[in-house]
Amino acid sequence: RWKVSNVFEKGNARSKSGDDYPARIYVAFEFQPEKAGFFERAKRKTVEVLFGESLPGNALNYIWANTLPEGTFIANAYTDKTMMVAVNSGRERVGDWVTVERDIVADYRQAFGEAPPPIVGVAIMSDSDNTGEQATAWYGDVRLAP
Repeated sequence: RWKVSNVFEKGNARSKSGDDYPARIYVAFEFQPEKAGFFERAKRKTVEVLFGESLPGNALNYIWANTLPEGTFIANAYTDKTMMVAVNSGRERVGDWVTVERDIVADYRQAFGEAPPPIVGVAIMSDSDNTGEQATAWYGDVRLAP
C-alpha cells in the first residue's frame, strides 16, 4: 500500500529530466554474467573491485507516474536494464491509500522476455533529483508472497 501527497508536474518517465516519482518500489534481480557482453562484465567487475559491492542485474520499478498510463511498461530513461511499470498514475488517487498487488514473475517476463533470476533487493523510495519538486509518500504493508 502507498499514498502520495501529490504527483510531480514535471515528471516524465520517458525523459531523464523527468525521471522522478513521488513513490516507487524498486525490485532488483541477480546479475547474470553468462548473458552479458564483455564490456558489461568488465564494468561490473571494476565496480566490485573498487567498491567491494556487486551491482544487481535487471530491475523492475513500480511507480506512481505523472501521466504515463497505468499498466504501461517502458525502459528507464537511463538504462534499458530497468523497466518502469506504472501501477498508479495521475492525481485521481492522490491522498488515498492505494493497494497494489503485482505478479513479479509475470511482470519480469513481460518486461524482459524470460523467467527472472533471484531477487537480490527491494528498495522503497521517493525521488525528485531531476525535477526539483517535492512530495511526501507513505508506504505500508509491503509483502513478497509466493
